[in-house]
Amino acid sequence: MALTVIIPVNDSPKFYYMLRDIYGDPLDIAPDDFVSLNYTVYQNFSGVLNPVEGFQDVPIPTSQFYTTAQSYPTNIKGVTSSELEDGYNLEVFPYAETNSDGMWESPFTQQNATYVLSVTVSYYMTDPALSGSNLIAKTYSATVQTRG
Repeated sequence: MALTVIIPVNDSPKFYYMLRDIYGDPLDIAPDDFVSLNYTVYQNFSGVLNPVEGFQDVPIPTSQFYTTAQSYPTNIKGVTSSELEDGYNLEVFPYAETNSDGMWESPFTQQNATYVLSVTVSYYMTDPALSGSNLIAKTYSATVQTRG
């Protein structure tokens, strides 16, 4: 199921994910074991995704990955009851500091536009069923639409 969020222009909500391993269990790795944990924001122009300047391959702090499931905020919308029960283990907040004055900027700056938030996660998995370890790489996407 694709996630679509409608927000006011220049706003930026937090996005919550439950990262799971290949068996469907909540991902149980040390935060420092990620090979990559980042996001990119694209603006969608008639199906063509163009990266938003300053929001390409942005590292997600490993402090935003939790080794135990966290409870969603009480005011969260659009989450099913089973998702609420499961909780989340990754929080993504796509804002960037634009300059040395400490101002923060949203990537969602065009009115009535469509964006795609793409989160990339990769890590090495070891398992008794595997010989050695394998690189697991996953991408999670959300569509963001802005309104005036």
